[in-house]
Amino acid sequence: MEKEILNKRVEQEEKVKQNVLFNAIIFRLDKSFFAININYLQEIIFFKTIYRVPNTSKELLGVINLRGNIVPVFSLKAILEGEDCIRQSNKIFEEEKLILILKDKKDVFGLVVDNIYKNVAVLEEKFRSQDIINSWVKNYLFEGIILEENKEIFAISLNGLIDYVSVRK
Repeated sequence: MEKEILNKRVEQEEKVKQNVLFNAIIFRLDKSFFAININYLQEIIFFKTIYRVPNTSKELLGVINLRGNIVPVFSLKAILEGEDCIRQSNKIFEEEKLILILKDKKDVFGLVVDNIYKNVAVLEEKFRSQDIINSWVKNYLFEGIILEENKEIFAISLNGLIDYVSVRK
């Protein structure tokens, strides 16, 4: 009897493991929720002073010194909406925000977010691919939509984000 229960439990756990597409961290930006694959997340840091760089695009808030490395920090809000109110002076101080340090091969950069909502395992049945988004609008910044607790959360494509900021420099 105990063996049957253990076998059923193991089968259920294996089934769940097979359905997980990726793990993602969900964060908030204003009243919207977004997610990014946790494989691209190097670390989350509290907001540091960001030093503006002259003659750069509005999406680039500036740079930070992260343990001796100069890391560019971008505003997802400016990328999506076109304007971010925290970019107003030569030094930016915003104590209530966080910076996600993202890394893909050689590219390392920061992304300013309001706060972290939670870490989730994205299941296959709760993920809608980019094809759904492309039916609305041609957008390469998102790789799909995650359905989580009655919310539709846009999953950010790191490659799309890197391509976007590379073109805008």
